[in-house]
Amino acid sequence: MEISATQFYHWFGLNRILFRWLSDIHAPAWDAGVAALSRAADPIQFPWYVLGALLTAYLLPRLIAPGDAITFAIGFAPLMLATAHLRAIIGLPRMADWADAGWRAANAVKAGDGVPSSSAALVFLFAASLSPGMPPPARIGVWLFAVLAGTARVAGGHAFPADVAGGALLAVAVAWILRALLRAIGPGSS
Repeated sequence: MEISATQFYHWFGLNRILFRWLSDIHAPAWDAGVAALSRAADPIQFPWYVLGALLTAYLLPRLIAPGDAITFAIGFAPLMLATAHLRAIIGLPRMADWADAGWRAANAVKAGDGVPSSSAALVFLFAASLSPGMPPPARIGVWLFAVLAGTARVAGGHAFPADVAGGALLAVAVAWILRALLRAIGPGSS
């Protein structure tokens, strides 16, 4: 049995099930939390994230290592370029046949080109870049924030689970590559 890219994107039905389950949950507190986390994951917030990371690295280097803040700051541009190019290469648009998944599905169907999600990529770059030098409670906090923000993108109808997973994997890869490059060309390297 041959597996097509579309079947893989659908996760054999799990992508749709998770999307429907999360986007059908409604309660005032839930909806407010989803909206706030979804806005926090918007790539337009990137300058604020960088400012906060660099300022914290300067003032509290025991909380955020300066090299990690630099990795995050320079990682955004290659990450967003990679996201756009991968969408064009992979060519898996969000599925319009999911319109029966509820009113929130209309946002996802209109909003973009599919995998990977640039919003999820931003929050996972934040976690993957900054967490290595953080103390354990802060490390857990940034990863929890990334997972919750990615989940909020699905619950708000802005992305499908496969889009978020693709953005997360891409962000972790970009952070890992940048960290390796910075170590190779940084002070003390021969």
